Amino acid sequence: MLGTFFTKVPKDPSRVERFSSVGNSINNVLIDRRSGASFGTRRFFVITPDANIDGADRSALGRLGVPSADIVTEAVPSAGSGGVRIGLGRSVDDFITLMRHSLPDDARSARPRRSTRRT
Repeated sequence: MLGTFFTKVPKDPSRVERFSSVGNSINNVLIDRRSGASFGTRRFFVITPDANIDGADRSALGRLGVPSADIVTEAVPSAGSGGVRIGLGRSVDDFITLMRHSLPDDARSARPRRSTRRT
C-alpha cells in the first residue's frame, strides 16, 4: 500500500506525494454546528493553517455582503504542530482541497432550515 499513499513527485523525485487528510471532514453536522444550517443555504469555506489568512478572507467576504454565519472555517494544522508548511518556495508543502457535494436520501431532510446562530 505504500505506493498508493506515497509516491515521488513527477519531475522532482526529491519530493514525496501523499494522499491523506490533514483536517476534519467537513459534513452537514459540522456545518450545522458552526453556521446553523447546511442544506438549502449558501456557505463559503475558508481552509487554511493561517489565522491571518482566515481573517483576511472573512473580511473580504464581508465586504462583498456575505454574513459571517455563512462562512465556515476549517483550520488546517500548521507546521508548528506537525501540519502544513505554507509559503512560497521549494521547501513548502503543496496541498489540495477536495470537496464532495451530497444530498440526503430523504428530501425532507434537505429542506432549508432557518439559522439559529447569531454572530
